[in-house]
Amino acid sequence: MNISIAIDGPASSGKSSIAKCIADRFNFKCINTGLLYRLATYISIDENIDFVLEESRLIDKLKNAKIDIHSDYLIYNGLILCNQLRTQDIDSKVSLLSTRPAVRRLINEILRYFKSESGIVMDGRDIGTEVLKDASLKFFIVADPEIRARRRYDQLIKIGIDTEYKKILNEIEKRDNIDYNKEEGPLKKANDAKVIDTSNLNFQESVDEVSRVIVEYMVPKMKFKKVRVAENNGFCHGVLRAVNELDKVVKSENKKNISTLGEIIHNKQVINHFSRQNVNIVKKEDLDTLKDSEDILIVRAHGIPRDVEDVLISNSIEYIDATCGRVKVIHKKVRDYYEKGYDIVIVGNKNHPEIIGANSYCDYKAKFFFEDKLDGEISSDKVCVLSQTTEKYENFENAIKLVSEKCEDVVSLNTICDATYLRQRDAAQLAKDVDCMIIVGDKLSSNSNKLYEVSKKYCENSIIIERASDLKSDILKDIITNCCKVGITSGASTPDWIMKEVILMIENRTENNIKIGKLLRGKIEFIDEKNVILSVDDNLEAVLPITEISSDEKNNFSEIFKVGEYIDGKIISLSNSDGRIVLSRLEIFREKSLEILKNKFNNNERISVVVKEDVKGGVIVEFNSIKLFVPASHLDFVHIENLNEFVGRELEVKVIEMKEEKNQFKIIGSRRAVLEEEKKIREDEIWKSLVLGDVVECEVRRINTFGAFVDVKGIDGLLHISEISWGRIDKVSDVLNIGDKIKVKIIDLDIENRKLSLSMKVLQNDPWSNVDEKYPVGAVVLGKVVRFAEFGAFVELEPSIDGLVHISQISHKRVNDIADFLQIGQEVKAKIVEINKENKRIELSIKVIE
Repeated sequence: MNISIAIDGPASSGKSSIAKCIADRFNFKCINTGLLYRLATYISIDENIDFVLEESRLIDKLKNAKIDIHSDYLIYNGLILCNQLRTQDIDSKVSLLSTRPAVRRLINEILRYFKSESGIVMDGRDIGTEVLKDASLKFFIVADPEIRARRRYDQLIKIGIDTEYKKILNEIEKRDNIDYNKEEGPLKKANDAKVIDTSNLNFQESVDEVSRVIVEYMVPKMKFKKVRVAENNGFCHGVLRAVNELDKVVKSENKKNISTLGEIIHNKQVINHFSRQNVNIVKKEDLDTLKDSEDILIVRAHGIPRDVEDVLISNSIEYIDATCGRVKVIHKKVRDYYEKGYDIVIVGNKNHPEIIGANSYCDYKAKFFFEDKLDGEISSDKVCVLSQTTEKYENFENAIKLVSEKCEDVVSLNTICDATYLRQRDAAQLAKDVDCMIIVGDKLSSNSNKLYEVSKKYCENSIIIERASDLKSDILKDIITNCCKVGITSGASTPDWIMKEVILMIENRTENNIKIGKLLRGKIEFIDEKNVILSVDDNLEAVLPITEISSDEKNNFSEIFKVGEYIDGKIISLSNSDGRIVLSRLEIFREKSLEILKNKFNNNERISVVVKEDVKGGVIVEFNSIKLFVPASHLDFVHIENLNEFVGRELEVKVIEMKEEKNQFKIIGSRRAVLEEEKKIREDEIWKSLVLGDVVECEVRRINTFGAFVDVKGIDGLLHISEISWGRIDKVSDVLNIGDKIKVKIIDLDIENRKLSLSMKVLQNDPWSNVDEKYPVGAVVLGKVVRFAEFGAFVELEPSIDGLVHISQISHKRVNDIADFLQIGQEVKAKIVEINKENKRIELSIKVIE
């Protein structure tokens, strides 16, 4: 079915996200028109074009550009733009640019090119009032500025853009003022547009509001090709009455707080709908908090226990009884037969609210038949058997059979709702005749689960879902591809529009079998200089332009393309000027190339690319017609001043980022990753060549306080300050300079952690090795004072050997300040008192030779 949907609204109202979700759900093509204005703003910033003074230059850029627009990204001259179009800089300027009449006219002209396509959703400015004036459905999405600012803030933070909420709010208010008040093309609602205020809705609820209108419009007009719908389905009389009673109170002028005792029905969408209208759900224990003057309570379709109703009455709480009439009959029958002395057996789940209520009418003494088992002992010969209204008739019969074997006086009261019986009967009949059976209903709903059980018995491929969105892509693809006939029914608590969503989701994919992006196989009928003409299924003709085949195919054209042969192509246009479908082989080639890229990315393998152009922040490279972006920082280890020097070069790169989510994808390559890999390979070889204890030549690269880093065959090694000399060194730079060539010995080698420790001093003679021979105890030695400490003075006897003159050994006089008796650089004679060769200590005394 051909349909066009226009979605307008102010900035950040969620229109683009809603449009994309609707398109994905119902297989429409989504065209985010706002991206064109953002593209124009992006070009003006990137090309440094003043769109006021140089408007004609900007328009020329747009006219000559190759633009492919999608839901959340577009391709501009081969460059994929997504987050680049959503910066705060663009946010602050796009609204001003959109006031330019010539720009608006050009963009609307570009958009009208897409409007002839079947099944489209367009969102943006002027869509309902200018571009799609005759749209099938029009929506105007609004929300409070504060809400829109918060959503925009969260969106930017999520993609890693640092920003401030107040700044975004100011920009949105400023844009609203401009958009609503500009002279040409002000933002306004089309007269026939439906307003959706999303201020108090989450995203899913906002989409549901739009979806509901679409399915109510489309489904009644459709002729189903794949789907068969059970005759009896959806809301039963009791559920419908309960929902209507609550809705009546909500829409009335009643000022009281509205509550339901438990969920009004078992359906999340209905519960959420009333929750947004401030309807509360209370429990039995909350009843004492309700006041007659302030509260009104709605009793749900399942009914309530008798003792709970007594509380309502005794507390004078105003309530509306929306109990299903069938349930009330059960209450009466249970009470009557219990008072006659009958044991009560109820077929169903004893924890279901309907059963709990019925059980109260026999003082909670009922027995239960559930899952072919009797819960509780029958103590009387007289038994009354009743059933939950949504139970399967088969289970009720089994219960009668079991009880009849135990008792003589058995009264069987079939209290299964007629609507339940008819739904189960129709579901069973339909399940026998379809390839797949879908039950739409809340998974907590008893009647929905019973429908699933009935269907599963006759159709193994049966599933139960709550929403159309539960049909995940793999399940949906399987249904569309492998199931000729699909049966659909819905539980008694399922609103009609939710089932219609499922119908539309499936039917629209079946109806739109010939669609953009679909792979078609055709027989070659004719070949000319520009086109290959093919015949495909359904007596359709297609054309494959020569420009849409790959270079390799062009080089081997006569071998590949022959009249009578079959070839595949992807649909890129539903109709050209001759009314033929237009196919492309390039898009198939592109998909295969993307698959190769995915494998290379997943396996961390290299690819060969050609640099096509330098752009801001990096270069664009190409791999089999797929464009990748290589940031400047990933071209080399060092900063590249002139990126243009890479244009035309063939490079090896690795794909370091590849995101492909629906229609959005981004591919980032890195040459630096290849260089790092090669460097690591070289370093691994060097590490393997190093041997503990080897003496190697190296060059000093860096100096710091704790030592020097030296280059050993291309890798860094540490020469610690303590390993430079046997003597004391205050600063490394006193001994070594950057660029010095030195010999060192490998004293520690940790290949796993890439640590290399080196020593210079071990290549020198250790002056302490024969210190006791050179400096015998008792000898008098001449030395030079080199430094003071609080406890004494150090005297150098030779380079690398110092002796300590303790402060008590300097003079016979009292020494308060060593400097009063000795000076740095002074030569003194001292007697060797003690030598500790192991700890490299020599004790001296001056005073003993005074």
